[in-house]
Amino acid sequence: PSRSYKEQRTDIAAGKKLMKKLFGKSSPVFVPPFHLYNSDTLRALTSLGFKAISASRRPKEPLPRGLAFLGTRVTVNEYDLELKPRPLSLGLLKSRTLAALREGSAPAGIYFHHADLKAEELGVFAEYVSFLKALEKRGLARFVQASEIIKKRA
Repeated sequence: PSRSYKEQRTDIAAGKKLMKKLFGKSSPVFVPPFHLYNSDTLRALTSLGFKAISASRRPKEPLPRGLAFLGTRVTVNEYDLELKPRPLSLGLLKSRTLAALREGSAPAGIYFHHADLKAEELGVFAEYVSFLKALEKRGLARFVQASEIIKKRA
């Protein structure tokens, strides 16, 4: 966020383009690195057509028109002191998810950084998805896409 509007917009646009190339579409929600952002970030998101920003803290200033805020309490990727990603841990994923569910009824976002999810971790990811489905089946949680929450807040 200490970078200029132009620098942030350029990087965010490049990331959006890469997501579309890799996955066939881009997300309507932007998650800023380390949940840090400023008013220039919000302006850049609006100009690029994002519908929401998701982070652990709400901005102090009013959001630009058309941009929703989705608070988040669960992050998945762990980083060491050199900011290198650590391997996924199913136990950690489960404990963080259960802790977020105990905290309250507000949405608990779950993030996986596409650049840090390794092929050898897809098994852990699949087990985690099974865990989430089991929580939902038992009535302990309900999982929805961010786009559904954005529509309700629009």
